[in-house]
Amino acid sequence: MYFNICGPSGSACRTPDTSVCLRKVSWDFSSAGLLGTQTMGPSTWKDAEVGKSALLSYSGGDSEGCPENVKRSTDIHLICDPSATTEPYFSSDVLVDKCKYTFYLYTALACGTEVPYQGSSSGGEKFATAVLIIFFIGFPLYFVIGFCLNKFVWKKEGGFPELLPNYSFWVSLPGLIVDGCKFIGHGFKKGDYVSV
Repeated sequence: MYFNICGPSGSACRTPDTSVCLRKVSWDFSSAGLLGTQTMGPSTWKDAEVGKSALLSYSGGDSEGCPENVKRSTDIHLICDPSATTEPYFSSDVLVDKCKYTFYLYTALACGTEVPYQGSSSGGEKFATAVLIIFFIGFPLYFVIGFCLNKFVWKKEGGFPELLPNYSFWVSLPGLIVDGCKFIGHGFKKGDYVSV
């Protein structure tokens, strides 16, 4: 048997889309499944473990030598074997029932590995974290350091609020926000509002 899960198995089989190709004792080749019919699902093998096996199914092969209106089909059970890391191997148990072939392929690739959840680390979350750090740590530091510089280094006169850095800007900020909202609300027209 020759099979390729990603494309045609080779030119020996008569049908070009053949994914599973069987070689008979007489060196005659038969298609036992077409690539376009490939399906994958959980294995129905009696000893299959959840997450440690899968089933590849193919149909639409040759009908020569099969009962009437029956085309060859193949089921390949992929079964977990952690030791088969480089060389997967077939079991000697091969079932043939009215041109339906069942094979058991042991491979380490069928051994599902659990991937621990690490959460999402999108760029938006990183940006939001940076903004929160600046807001909750940066702003208090800005006001404390600015206040200390104004009071002790530049020896400015005044009480608590007047010694904050850029005091006049922070006092006028609410009025600037109101003016900006009026400007937007009036369709960005100059002279439509009067600043008090």
